[in-house]
Amino acid sequence: MSRRSPALAALLLLLPVVATATALPRGDCDAPAPRTDLTHCSFAGRNLSATDLRGAVLDGVNFQNAVMPGCNLDGASLRKSDLRWTNLGGCRLNGADLSGANLFHTTLDHAVLDEARFSRTFMFGVKMNAARVRNARFEGAHMKDSNLEATDLSGSVFRDVYLLRTVMIGARLIGVDVRNADLTGAMLDEADLSDAVIRDANFSGAYLGFTRFKGADLEGSRFPNAVFEATDFTAASNLDPAVSARLDNAGRVP
Repeated sequence: MSRRSPALAALLLLLPVVATATALPRGDCDAPAPRTDLTHCSFAGRNLSATDLRGAVLDGVNFQNAVMPGCNLDGASLRKSDLRWTNLGGCRLNGADLSGANLFHTTLDHAVLDEARFSRTFMFGVKMNAARVRNARFEGAHMKDSNLEATDLSGSVFRDVYLLRTVMIGARLIGVDVRNADLTGAMLDEADLSDAVIRDANFSGAYLGFTRFKGADLEGSRFPNAVFEATDFTAASNLDPAVSARLDNAGRVP
């Protein structure tokens, strides 16, 4: 009797998982339910307030102008979906996958999006104020003119993200990874970026009043024409020499 190779055995163990993920029952577009395949539906302009769509597959679905406050999309797949002008205020999207989706002027105020994925997601003008978005991933996302005021983004990844003129006033960004991000003209007053990894980032013309960079790694990051006011760089490493020269005895740029 031949013995299976370890690689083949490992592959066979994965097969049931893949089958379960791809074999959800076909959902009813008129009465959408959690853990169903709804990829054949369009919810454009629909009122889906407080609808439970946990674990649903919604890849490529049209939600343009849908009204969905208070909905539950925990664990849902929304890859390449069209969410332009959709109201998702107060919704739950923990662990949801929105990679490649279009979130042009989408409203996500007060939403909960811990560990959500936004890889290469178009988020121009998105409203995500007072939301909880901890340990989320935004690699390659386009977030120009987005609003994330007073949002908790702790532990999230913003590598290669375009954040031109993004408003993050009072945002909690502790321990974030902001490598190679463009924050030109961003509003970061009173934001907390303590212990963040901020390498090769561009803060040109950014407003940094009372911003905290305590213990942050700022290797290669640039601050031309940035506006400082009591900006805290205590224990920060690899700070731009031009900024270091302006530090007071308390580690702040007055």
